[in-house]
Amino acid sequence: MPVRTIRGKGLDALEALDQLGKSEAVVGFLANRHNKANVPVAQLAFIHEFGSPARNIPARPFFFPGLRNARPRLAAIAKAYALRVSAGERGAIKAGLEALGNEAVVSIRRKLLRGPFVPLKPETIRRKGSSKPLVDTGEMLASIEYRVRRAT
Repeated sequence: MPVRTIRGKGLDALEALDQLGKSEAVVGFLANRHNKANVPVAQLAFIHEFGSPARNIPARPFFFPGLRNARPRLAAIAKAYALRVSAGERGAIKAGLEALGNEAVVSIRRKLLRGPFVPLKPETIRRKGSSKPLVDTGEMLASIEYRVRRAT
């Protein structure tokens, strides 16, 4: 008896759901960017996120709070695209992961720009010419990005 391939929306949706588990959106400081002093921007972000008692730098968290702020919107995006994937819509997985990554980046950047954060010390304000923490050159802001990739 010959074996036949059966195709249909239901099987396409199952294959799409299987592919969904093999892809992910990764958000963070993904490029190997450095500031003017040749310090990796990811390292600076870590220091600001958690603080550095040794350098007398208080924590000014923006990354994880930015992600927490995005949770309701991320859940809505995930639900909308999951429905599209389960309906067998081609390209919905990549589009959904792109939408999730973009929303996460926007929310983290928003938190970075708006704070609120521990105020800068007067000597820091004099040195940099601004009282706004974390945003001097825009390097950290521009370094927050996402990528869609195959899950490892």
